[in-house]
Amino acid sequence: MLYLNPDDELKELLKEIQQQNKSIAEWKELESSDEFQSAKYCGGFDGTEEKFTFSYFKGKEEYWFELSTDEVDEVLCGSRVKVELRRADG
Repeated sequence: MLYLNPDDELKELLKEIQQQNKSIAEWKELESSDEFQSAKYCGGFDGTEEKFTFSYFKGKEEYWFELSTDEVDEVLCGSRVKVELRRADG
């Protein structure tokens, strides 16, 4: 199993999500796969999963992960220190 320790770059994107303070229904209306972007991350809200889905780029490798709104809060408050990754090709 692969894991990512959330870094400052990811936390900045998650702060943007948290500051918008939207309900799941509101996020569903604005569904987007690339609303939140940085050098290593690209993601947005997936209405089917009802989670934020992200691509994470490490060198030439791409990984995927997802976070619920509760998990976003957990990362930002420090109670979640690992995020499970999946290889994009698998």
